[in-house]
Formats: sequence, C-alpha cells, structure tokens
Amino acid sequence: MPVRNTTLGVRLRGADFPGLSVAEVRYAPRADLTSHEHQFTYLSLVLRGGFEERVGTRVEQACSASVVVMPEGITHSECIGPIGARSLTVALKPSFLEEVAGGRQQLGEWRWFHGGPVTRLMLSVYREHLLADEQTGFGLCELLCELFRVISREHDRDERATPRCLRVALELLHARGRDGVRLGDLAADLGKDPAYLARTFRRRMGCTMSEYRRHLWVRHAAHLLASTDTPLGEVALASGFADQSHLCRVFKAQLGLTPQAYRLLAGPR
Repeated sequence: MPVRNTTLGVRLRGADFPGLSVAEVRYAPRADLTSHEHQFTYLSLVLRGGFEERVGTRVEQACSASVVVMPEGITHSECIGPIGARSLTVALKPSFLEEVAGGRQQLGEWRWFHGGPVTRLMLSVYREHLLADEQTGFGLCELLCELFRVISREHDRDERATPRCLRVALELLHARGRDGVRLGDLAADLGKDPAYLARTFRRRMGCTMSEYRRHLWVRHAAHLLASTDTPLGEVALASGFADQSHLCRVFKAQLGLTPQAYRLLAGPR
C-alpha cells in the first residue's frame, strides 16, 4: 500500500506554493482505486461526476459540490462512477499547517461536506486557482484560513450530542426528497412539539429545516448542472425548486455563483 504525495488521477493543471499545492485532476470512468494513503493532508472539491469512498467500514457517496477532508496517512479507496470524476485537490504540507493555528486539529479526521459554506469557500479556492496571477498564493492562504475556521465550527457542532429525534428528522428530510413536507406532520411523526423540533434543529444544525431542505435541493441541482446537459428549467423542477428563477436565487445565495456559472466552472473539460 503506497504512500502517495500526488493524486491517483490524471493531473490537468496545477501549481505549487509555499507549503501547499493545488491540482485539478480527472479520474477515468469506473476506475477502482484500491487501498492507499497520502503523504500530505488534503482538501478536495468534487467538480464533476462522483464516486464512492471507503475508509474502513465507513462509506461516503460523493458528487459535484462535495468536499472531503483527508488527513495524511488515512487508508482509503475509491470506486469512480460511470462518467468519471473531476476534482480540485489542495495538498497541505506540515509547514503550512504549523503556521495556521489549530490547522492540524481542525483537519485531523476524515470528513465529507455536501454543499454549504465549506463548498462555497472551496469554489472560491478554485476560482482563485484559475486566476493564476501573482496574488494567487496570497489569496489561497486567506481563503484556506477562513475555511479552517468554518470546518472548526462544523466540528464543534458535530461534537455535541445529537438528540434521537433530530437524527430521525434528518433521515425523513432526506427520504422525502423533493416531496412537500409540513412541520406539523414531521413533528407528529416524531411525537414532538413543532416548536421544540424547530428550535432543536436550528440550534444543532445551524439552520432551519426549510434552509436544510433547500441545501439538499442545491446539492442535487449541482450534480445535474455539472454532470448533465439538462436545461436549467428542468434542473430546477427535478431538484425541487418551483421554477428556474427560484433555482437561480437559492443556488447563488448558497454557493455564491449562478447555476449557469457553476455549470461553466464545474462542467466537462
């Protein structure tokens, strides 16, 4: 099982900076990347396609707009999906992590984020990388410092005990996908008071249930935008939005760019 200091895909473009390197990488359809580990901790944003990643008995399904934190030395494997995958990977050397307060602690465990502020910041990292001018290294460091802060905040939230009713509520929100959901019905299913459920969800998740539902819709829309040529209006309806205008408003609010801009950024190369 080799220790890798590079990714296992085909490097499309990349750049090295003091303490870190950035690479855009493409993976072949249905590639099977057997157990391996990396020399450096890295962050990776899935731009297009998807794959299944396994660490021990834990499995995560990644698609466009997903972000992984992979600490150095963690044994993992990937099975790439039918259309392949393209990712932006930021490898962080120990010297960089030592300069950033708490960097090692914040990035010390394997974690996936599917949309939200972590994805938004990684998209900004990608756009900074594409500028490729004399300020890019400086800009990347600023963005990564903010990213570490956000990841640390999410870690603190995860460390708090999760009430059983919240775990079940999350399962129901995912299971019902784009179907209509009413707070009263959800609370009744869980045997909880609606106000208690809404308050508990907001405190533990950092957002309301309606915001979380929109987050799920944006995640589905991002996958369709990057991996298919489905028209925007159809993407909107397939993802749960009322129409294309609704998709554009929510998508930009969450990820910082319009659906069309995201498609241009994350689509086929």
